[in-house]
Amino acid sequence: MGEQKVAKPRQKPAASPAAKKPAASAPAAKGSAAQAASKSKGNDAQAPSEAWLARFRPKPNPLFFALFASGCIWILALYQPCVVKGTKRDCGYSGISTGTCRTLACFIKSPGPYQKKKLKVKRADGESLGLALEQRPDAYVVQSLQPDGAASKHNSELASGSEDMVLPGDRLVKIGSSSGKDMAKELKGTSAKTVALEIQRSRLPRLLQFLHSGKTKPNLLETLLSAPGLAHFSSLWQFMAMVAMPGWFISGYPLSSLPAYFTMSAAVAFQLTRCCHDEKVPEGVPHCYQSNRESMPKLLRKVWSDTSALAAAFTKDPRAHLEWAFLPGK
Repeated sequence: MGEQKVAKPRQKPAASPAAKKPAASAPAAKGSAAQAASKSKGNDAQAPSEAWLARFRPKPNPLFFALFASGCIWILALYQPCVVKGTKRDCGYSGISTGTCRTLACFIKSPGPYQKKKLKVKRADGESLGLALEQRPDAYVVQSLQPDGAASKHNSELASGSEDMVLPGDRLVKIGSSSGKDMAKELKGTSAKTVALEIQRSRLPRLLQFLHSGKTKPNLLETLLSAPGLAHFSSLWQFMAMVAMPGWFISGYPLSSLPAYFTMSAAVAFQLTRCCHDEKVPEGVPHCYQSNRESMPKLLRKVWSDTSALAAAFTKDPRAHLEWAFLPGK
């Protein structure tokens, strides 16, 4: 019998190192997926506040910004702040340039560091004013108020923030008809009467009183902050900003667009506040003078009145108002 041949089992080819790489890359794939998920969560956590606001706001619409911009142009086109009736108030100095007059003059012209106020304090019999004062060459400066004094009781009867309060830092320049050293006797009085006080108070806002230098001549910062021009500019800008905020919110645009509204409001407020310059004025009339200082509601009523008058005139004779466009030679 012939020899039987035994079939050798087939050997599987050895796996090459390259074939094992996909298995090794599995953890790397998991790691990259985890990193992507982590990055996505980080982006979600750092999403700006606009995402939250978007829940309550409509889709962006440029109409509201266009309306606000048109309103600003409408005010500047029809209101003439430099047409001043009556006496023109000087807000410059000899030799002031046109540019300085129209830009800085109204913000650096200060009437002085102090405003005068006259107060009446009721004093009961046997009661003193209750003022702790520091004597200075030209005035007594209020340091503090005694709780049981007439001045403290006077303040308690007034509304919070009233300008008729007696406050620390006030300069007491007259009591009744007495001033200077003669006030010492009046300060010691305890008879029942209504005491008339004349005080000087820094023009700075109450929250900025700590910047007051205490000198007769204000420093530059105090001059800028107490200038009537800045106060008028602030009131106009605040009004414009209060109108701009709802317009921005309804427009649906992100928070980054809000400065555009505020900048436009500031530009309008500045144009309505700045001083005016006129070279052709009679002798004795200032070249650099203060513009009209009207509140925004009053200003808007005047602009609306002028708009109505212009619309009525145009409706009555439209051709007369359009001839300049078609017949420029006339």
